[in-house]
Amino acid sequence: MRAKKILFFLVCVPFLLSGCIPSVGQQDMTGKDEYIRGAAAPGFPSVPLYKGAQVVESYGFEGKFGASLITGGDLSRVVKFYSETLPTLGWDASVSASGVNSFTFDIKNQTQQGTIIVNTAADGETTAITISVLPTSQ
Repeated sequence: MRAKKILFFLVCVPFLLSGCIPSVGQQDMTGKDEYIRGAAAPGFPSVPLYKGAQVVESYGFEGKFGASLITGGDLSRVVKFYSETLPTLGWDASVSASGVNSFTFDIKNQTQQGTIIVNTAADGETTAITISVLPTSQ
């Protein structure tokens, strides 16, 4: 009985701790052709997920991934979140203003590169987040 408790502890604690920073995806799979509404496609890279953001749609195909999200969060708070959180998940990131209400993050890690665009949505009230990730060039 004690051995089962120890095994349970060794398996569950790392799993629970890995969920401390929510992310859009958790795995690094390639070659999967998938389009999903309301959830992340299987194998979606581990990109931070702004608290309360809803995945509108996502796709994954041959190691290329994309997602559209919306949130009621303030634009400046969402930009600050990505500026602070991307490095904690191993992403090198640089941000530039694409306009008054639009910011683009160029992101890269050892195996992937992409962009995250954070802007005011068409309704003028919500914040839209667009994520695009693909394998790094060889």
